[in-house]
Amino acid sequence: MTLKQLQNIIEQRKRVDQMFRDAEKVGVIDVNGPLFNAVWHAIESVTSIVDSYGWIDWFVYENEYGARELTVTIDGRKRKIKTIKQLHKLLQSNDEP
Repeated sequence: MTLKQLQNIIEQRKRVDQMFRDAEKVGVIDVNGPLFNAVWHAIESVTSIVDSYGWIDWFVYENEYGARELTVTIDGRKRKIKTIKQLHKLLQSNDEP
């Protein structure tokens, strides 16, 4: 996957996330409901095709799009993952054969 493709995936994830937050605020969607769950399950299923290790979901959920500046160990070295570019390097270092 190219950096540009990854940037697009992350940008679209942000847009969907914001749309659901806005919809929840005005009461038109239940984030514990079946529509919300179906959409996120579909997004995560597609994402898993290009990232079987789950780093994109980790970046989105646990690292809050890099805002938490969490670290990972790559080839014995700890590195903060703050940007999509850093996430891209992480994905490249974990490419499956």
